[in-house]
Amino acid sequence: MLLGSWRASGAPYDMTLFHNRLALLFAGTTICCLNIFYYIGIVYWVQDYPHMGKLDDLMAVSIVFSFTATAWAIVIGYFMRYKVQPIIHLIPTSIPIIFLAGFAWPVESIPEPLVILSKLIPSTAGVQAFINVDQMGASFAQVLPEVLIMLLLLSASLLFITFKQSWPKLAEKPR
Repeated sequence: MLLGSWRASGAPYDMTLFHNRLALLFAGTTICCLNIFYYIGIVYWVQDYPHMGKLDDLMAVSIVFSFTATAWAIVIGYFMRYKVQPIIHLIPTSIPIIFLAGFAWPVESIPEPLVILSKLIPSTAGVQAFINVDQMGASFAQVLPEVLIMLLLLSASLLFITFKQSWPKLAEKPR
């Protein structure tokens, strides 16, 4: 939504410059990490949620997920011309994404082609890694397959962000 807002408002953020794209990646990752760290650092402690994960393993998974999700969002933002388009396109897909992540529905009950397709979404590997570390007490090494999937998605997104020089021009203000 931020990229669409910049385009619609005529903001001076030139996404053809690599350092602006990199700054957006780090800003989004910082916001994502702060939200996750608030949840696992404060809410867990104050509300006394049961969890088995060690904080350092949870933080490592959270940082990898935050970078991956933010880079993925920037790639999606590249294709959005107006700020309302992400809502129009992503809200209807949020429920299937939750089910494909294996959080609300067991992965074993999902058809294999959908499981393979779900690996292209950062939340699938992120949710699995987070649940395994937090609720089952797995170590970072034990969730390495999920972390590697996130790192592959991050690498693909970074390649797109880095080498895509023709970022869309600013859109006209909607009337």
